[in-house]
Amino acid sequence: MVWLRGSRVLSLLSTVSLCLCVSPSLGTATPDAVELKYPRTPMVGTEGMPLRLTCKAEYETKQCGRIDAFWCHHSLEECPKLIDPSKYLTIVNEMFMEDRSVRHRHVITDFIQLTPADQGVYQCHAVCEMGGHTAMGHYINITVKAAPGVDQRKANNGGQNWTYNTVMILWSLLLILELREVNH
Repeated sequence: MVWLRGSRVLSLLSTVSLCLCVSPSLGTATPDAVELKYPRTPMVGTEGMPLRLTCKAEYETKQCGRIDAFWCHHSLEECPKLIDPSKYLTIVNEMFMEDRSVRHRHVITDFIQLTPADQGVYQCHAVCEMGGHTAMGHYINITVKAAPGVDQRKANNGGQNWTYNTVMILWSLLLILELREVNH
């Protein structure tokens, strides 16, 4: 799939391999409680650019009530939710299926601008309001590459914006040529 967002193009590789995960907190597995589906493909993003994570939670309303579905970033023993509004934009869309006993919740989390600290392992989680059922999806690895040319540009001109300097030099040359024509 390809999303266009302003002048930036976000791409998400789609794959047929999806995760179906059910992990009730007590007793035997009840596959109708909650399932998470999303691509298994590792993702590569560029520093300073956006990146999108998507997850679909399918759940049985009689067993779950409502759910809390979210993306988290694994760090040591924790997996904190991606909720910082200065770093992430999360959109949740939910719909009933035909028989109204099953709901589909789509959780889309956009990284506004990737940083090297965003590199790592991510996972989609869902927790049912009733019954204690939880689901944890498979791990997705995100690699963050340096923005092209940033390090070289800094090395060549002390970190100044080369494009700005070029425009200023060209503007100065045009002014000199204009003044020269006026004086002749």
